[in-house]
This record gives sequence, C-alpha cells and structure tokens, in this order.
Amino acid sequence: MAYEEARKEIVAFVPDTGILSVGVAGTGASAEGVPADHQRFVYFRRYWNLGGESVLTVYESFAGVLVVKDQMRLTANNVWPADDTPYVEPVMSFRASSFIRIQLSGGGGTTSGAGIALLVADKPAGAI
Repeated sequence: MAYEEARKEIVAFVPDTGILSVGVAGTGASAEGVPADHQRFVYFRRYWNLGGESVLTVYESFAGVLVVKDQMRLTANNVWPADDTPYVEPVMSFRASSFIRIQLSGGGGTTSGAGIALLVADKPAGAI
C-alpha cells in the first residue's frame, strides 16, 4: 500500500531577534525534532511582518549546526506570498533528528515581531 501523508500546519510567532525552535507539537521547548526514521517536507510557507522591515530566516538545526533553508526580507506590515495555494512539490526538507529553527533580524528598520506558517508532512526517510 502506498504511503499516505498527513500534512500538518505549523504556525509560530517570533517576537524578537532570538532564535525559536518550531515543530508540530509547539514552539520553544515544546518543539519536537523530525522523527529519527523520517524526513519533514515543507509544502507551503507564509511569512507576515507586524512592524518595520525585517528579515526572517528558516534554519535546519542538526547536531548543533545551523543551515539556512529559506530567508525572506519583509517590508513593514508585509505578508508573503499573497497566494495561499500549497505547492505540489516540497519547497524545503529537513533530515531525520533535525529541528526547524526560525530567527528574526532587522532589515534596516525596527524589528517588532513576525510570524510564519508552514504546511509540513513527515514521510519515511527516502520518500519524496
């Protein structure tokens, strides 16, 4: 029987320039890593900025090493993308036992919080 994926939505708010772990179970200390025998695929991402211009960076954290997966410069009070249609192919993937980490930084203005929404599916390692 073919593997049936269950897509889950992750929504997180990054209030300041600290780095935040995010997962299906929650954020911060509640965030879980990708299951050891799976990969986590991202099929949609939306960023929204409540304040001045900011840069939102998505990292994969594996064994303490951060690798940039996506980065978006958001103008003041900006939402990206405007279209909310999920992609057929994944736009990001995370290895087994890794974590999704999000960081907000100033982009030439004041940083006052940004949000992120991800539509993810965990699949057995090696699946696409």
